Amino acid sequence: MVDYTELEEIELQSSTFLKKRLLFWAIRWIIGFSIIGAITYKFPQHYWLWWAGLTLAGLSLGFLVLGGYFLNRKISSVQSKIENLEKLIDEDEIEIIDDL
Repeated sequence: MVDYTELEEIELQSSTFLKKRLLFWAIRWIIGFSIIGAITYKFPQHYWLWWAGLTLAGLSLGFLVLGGYFLNRKISSVQSKIENLEKLIDEDEIEIIDDL
């Protein structure tokens, strides 16, 4: 039998990592939009900064979420490959015992 604790630990770490990254993303963009608000209040002609900020925030959030999705998908893929390999090993052991 294969011990999956290490793989489960990696999955838990990736989940924690994603939550931390989302928290830092939110803090970063709260600060960023506060700065944009101050600039557009002082210089109304730079209203386009809101659209630039929204675009960058959306792209960075999208990449963050997609990165987490692909990482979790890769972990699940590795886990299923290990399970399939374990089944193949068990089948080979049964065949070897039958041949004896």
